[in-house]
Amino acid sequence: MTTQLDYEASLRAESKKWGEHLKVEAQADSLGDNWLGHPLISQHYAERGLVDGLPWPQWVGKSLGEPAERSLDLGCGSGEKSFEVFRSGASRYVEGIDISTDRLREAEARSREQDIPGRFREADVNTIQLPENSYDLIFSWHSFHHFLELEHIMQQVHQALTSRGLFVLEEFVGPTQFQWTDLQIELVQAMLGFLPKSLRMYRAGWAKKYEGRSTPEEVQAVSPFESIRSGEIVALFKRYFHVVRVRQLGGTLQHLLYNGILHNFLRDKEQSEHYVKAIYEMEDALMNFRLIPSDFMLLIGQRRDAPQTEPAELVPEVREGPISHVSTELVGQKLAQLRMKEAELDGLLGSRAVRILKRYGKIKYKYLLPVGRSLGRFVGIRRSGNR
Repeated sequence: MTTQLDYEASLRAESKKWGEHLKVEAQADSLGDNWLGHPLISQHYAERGLVDGLPWPQWVGKSLGEPAERSLDLGCGSGEKSFEVFRSGASRYVEGIDISTDRLREAEARSREQDIPGRFREADVNTIQLPENSYDLIFSWHSFHHFLELEHIMQQVHQALTSRGLFVLEEFVGPTQFQWTDLQIELVQAMLGFLPKSLRMYRAGWAKKYEGRSTPEEVQAVSPFESIRSGEIVALFKRYFHVVRVRQLGGTLQHLLYNGILHNFLRDKEQSEHYVKAIYEMEDALMNFRLIPSDFMLLIGQRRDAPQTEPAELVPEVREGPISHVSTELVGQKLAQLRMKEAELDGLLGSRAVRILKRYGKIKYKYLLPVGRSLGRFVGIRRSGNR
């Protein structure tokens, strides 16, 4: 994207890709390889995203005290999240911006069908100019990681919010252009080793052993703006906005692990349920103790120059090096409820996943009870013959 012509060609390609994706989404098995396509996983994701016990659209309405007069959805697609915001009582009038004419056409049709007041228009969010002090709510739902000019967009959002307004991102904030870390790749490979072959089968007929790392050029060839600066989103959000709520939604391991094989877990939900829970509990344990970051996050902010109606909330950061803070955080917990048989725990602590964590300097033996309990799910499932 070194020239304006290159940029415009990439923009057209991106618009075409997401317009054509409507056909894929219309198929019955359209979410078969999307990690959030499994009901248990999506339910757990939603639970992690609750704000004071509420989905964020409902929390926004409660926080504002009344519906926003106008809301703006950046990268609105077919308007799905805008309609949820309206139905939740968070906005009286919904607006959306996207580059895909096909998706905007569908958003307009759905808006008329559901009698939802609003307007959806075609525009490039990267170059958008927003009127000052105009929106009580601006949000982006799984679209912001496709935007290139993050500083410009955040400055425009900042000026367009009213003094009471909120900016909400529910977003992929993991490695830019899907350049997974070595730790992610190796942990996923270790977790795959716990799964029976029947759950690791690609549709093409061979078993998944690991999730690789595409080159940036390969990622861009599929989608020119895919996660183009995703790794910078959190830092820039903190720079431009007063952060009032943060939720770690996960996906750091699940996003990679389920790629290409989730259909197996959907085909026999009863058989795979224990594995699904074990996988997200393992990710939760690593994430909650700040051994790995969260690749998907919910961020809610206010203008920095506006009266602060909510206290600031810190964005969790991964601790570098051995994390002695975990032993402190364990104090006060009911350790008896976490303890396992000594021989079983010793076996878990010698597992490949734990060896990987030790090698990366992320963890020490005495801090492994929460991780060990999650690994125990895998061992217990395999021993019980649930294959």
